Amino acid sequence: MILAPFLTSCQEECPITTAALLVIHRAIVHDGLSKKVAIVEVTVDPGRDTPERMTAYAKLTGSSWPLLTGSSAALASLWRYFGMYYQKVPEGSPPGINWQTQRPYTYDVDHSDGFVLLDSHLHERFIAGGMTTVGRIPANLEKLLDSQGRSDLRNPGGGTWTVSDALNAIGWVLGRTIAMAT
Repeated sequence: MILAPFLTSCQEECPITTAALLVIHRAIVHDGLSKKVAIVEVTVDPGRDTPERMTAYAKLTGSSWPLLTGSSAALASLWRYFGMYYQKVPEGSPPGINWQTQRPYTYDVDHSDGFVLLDSHLHERFIAGGMTTVGRIPANLEKLLDSQGRSDLRNPGGGTWTVSDALNAIGWVLGRTIAMAT
């Protein structure tokens, strides 16, 4: 299982991570591994990420995997266990615009980027921290990016991981090679 932190209001790295997960998902399906490998994005913003908003985000982005939310306490415990950081912070100026309501956001959430790879027994086998390098992303996801997100897409900086890195890690856990689908 690939477990990735995200929030539906993120305008920097999360849409880029979702784009990378779309490519990973295609490769998993192409190699016939969809019953062995699950992708799950779990929010770091339980205050806004309701099940209804998560469903709208999945439809908007083309995500076909589970997008999960929960209580603040449960999510804090989950992400603390995996060493992922997140914290509610003031919204920037000018504030980002909510893709669903077209109204300004009132707060943001700083958080760790990356993913955790769990084996079939839910043991942590691999962790990738930092932003992802994915190149081009679908227009529907690019529209979610603010200026910082567009900059991150062009120059992800240190601590980056790639789709190939993720597929290699999954292959390592499964004991096989996974090819990128074209």
